[in-house]
Order: sequence, then structure tokens, then C-alpha cells
Amino acid sequence: MAWKRFVFKDQTVFVRVLASGKPIVHRGRIEMRYRLGASKSYRATPDNLIEIPDDTEILSDDAFSGTPTPWRLFR
Repeated sequence: MAWKRFVFKDQTVFVRVLASGKPIVHRGRIEMRYRLGASKSYRATPDNLIEIPDDTEILSDDAFSGTPTPWRLFR
């Protein structure tokens, strides 16, 4: 899986995305992190995300340096 920058409530965040750059939505929520390399993740509705124009960079989990969060923890 990968990460991409989006804007969430006037802040830049990193959102878990598919290889195509589309956010992964699970049970109506997306996984996001506020900082590059952060281990704590948050859930939010995708309605509040704004894609950053001309930002096509997609980071791998290795490049992001964050710990992958199993979806079973998202309850």
C-alpha cells in the first residue's frame, strides 16, 4: 500500500491510497496521518479530503517509514 498528500480541514495530511492514488475507503472511513513517518493514524470521512493539484507523488510504506495499521484495529 502507499500514501499520498491531501488537504484535510486546512492541514496537509498523508492518506493511505491505492497504486492509482485513490484513497482506500473502509467502512466509510479513510486512514490518515498528520506527519511523514508518524505511527499514529486517524480515521476520517473521505468527504473532507481535498486532492492537492499537481501533486502526483505516491510514497510507499518503506518511504513513508510509518508502521502499517491493520484494518482490524479500525473499529
